Amino acid sequence: MTNSTGEGGGIIDDIIFFKIGSEIMSEKNFPEISVIIPMYNSEKFIGECLDSVFAQTFQDFEIIVVDDCSTDKSCEIVENYVKNFGKKIKLIRRKKNSGSGGEPRNDGVKNSCGKYLFFLEPV
Repeated sequence: MTNSTGEGGGIIDDIIFFKIGSEIMSEKNFPEISVIIPMYNSEKFIGECLDSVFAQTFQDFEIIVVDDCSTDKSCEIVENYVKNFGKKIKLIRRKKNSGSGGEPRNDGVKNSCGKYLFFLEPV
C-alpha cells in the first residue's frame, strides 16, 4: 500500500500499516515486547539467558541481542539461536566497542518493534 507520493504506510480500520522493505506489516504483526540484550563476552551466560526467554509462557516477543565487539564465542552461540528461531531473534553487531552498556541498549531500541521494551543482562 502506498500513498500518492509512493511512500509506504497508511491506516485501514484503525490498523496502522508500514512497508518495511518488500514486506507490509501492520501493528498487529509487531510483537508486544522487545527483549533487548546488550552483550559483551557473554559466552558463559548467553545460552542460558536466551533459553530462559524462550521458556516463557508469554511468547509475543522479539529478542534483539546487540554485540558490543565480543572477542569470545558469544556471537556464534547467538547465531545458532537465530538459525533455530528465525525472525524471533536478531543479532546486531556493533563495529566499535562502546565501553558501556548504554550505546548497545540504544541500538537495540532503534531496531525494536515491540510495544514495550525489556532490557535483560546475560549474567
